[in-house]
Amino acid sequence: MKLLTKTTLYYITVSLFIFFSGGIGIYQLVKKLEERKVRDELTDQMHRFTFDLKRMGEKLNNTTIISGGLIEMKHVHEVTKPSVLFTDTLVYDKIRARMTPYKRLAFHLEVNGALYKVSIYKSMIESNYLIEQVALTVTLIVIVFLLAVYFLYRYFFGRIWSDFFDTINKIQHFDLSSPEKMSFPQSMIIEFNELNQVLTKMIDRISSDFE
Repeated sequence: MKLLTKTTLYYITVSLFIFFSGGIGIYQLVKKLEERKVRDELTDQMHRFTFDLKRMGEKLNNTTIISGGLIEMKHVHEVTKPSVLFTDTLVYDKIRARMTPYKRLAFHLEVNGALYKVSIYKSMIESNYLIEQVALTVTLIVIVFLLAVYFLYRYFFGRIWSDFFDTINKIQHFDLSSPEKMSFPQSMIIEFNELNQVLTKMIDRISSDFE
């Protein structure tokens, strides 16, 4: 395997690992932020709904659907679950004609001596769409970055190592019987100059011994 191929593979492998880990981290962070945002919105809606309902002071029926089905109230006799509970659920969307994801906040509320279980629903379509867009964007960035790294690395590799390859080419065509003395070009890379100096001394000694 050539030096360029091997170093490129190593570089791309490390870059893939870094970007893959970073992409997962960004995805989880956005997902967590959206989750917190939805929870905060539902909690705020719960407080406002509780305040407005207690102010109204009306006795409700056993089942009441409010705000187009986003808030559901059912009369219950006792609290069977935690007083406040967040859950993921599916709700049938008549417009889309399919089940859509929702976040539900369920809590219990007492009105005029009657106990009710209130469920507030928040659509997760926009949040899921945002998370999908973030994941797609990160994936595209990784692909573009890796392609750019591949071509730029090959370009700069060729420029940086050009003196080294010139040295290799001269050694391959070296002929002891040739009267022309072997010489290497001056390089901007210190290590290449040191290599050329060592090779020059070695070739001079070999030529001397040959003569």
